[in-house]
This record gives sequence, C-alpha cells and structure tokens, in this order.
Amino acid sequence: MPVVFIFSAMVSGIAAVMLLYMAVTKLRKLTIDVHCVDSIAMYLFYIFIIDFQPGDVGPCSPNLRGG
Repeated sequence: MPVVFIFSAMVSGIAAVMLLYMAVTKLRKLTIDVHCVDSIAMYLFYIFIIDFQPGDVGPCSPNLRGG
C-alpha cells in the first residue's frame, strides 16, 4: 500500500507543478511554453496510468474486501 501512496503523491505533485507553472507564467504576462506543458503532461499521464492499475479498483480489490 505505501507504493500506491507514493505514486498518488507523484501524480498530485506533478499536477501542482503544471498548474503553478501556468499560473505564474500568466501572472508574469508571458506566453506559456506549450512544449514545456506538454512534457509535464506526458509525465503526469504515465505516472497516472501506473498509479491507477486495473487491480486497484473493482470488486476483487483488497480495499473493498476489507483485507
């Protein structure tokens, strides 16, 4: 279970970095570098896929069986 926590923290951290980059860039009245956002989103997507594996959700999930 700690591995799921680490990957969930990575997902939220990467999403926060992307949001912070976009907000700070807008506040500084600069243009957002689409290549930079695309690279961050790529890492976010891959970590998101790793975090939510098919075995984590469903009727056979250990979390739902209480075990």
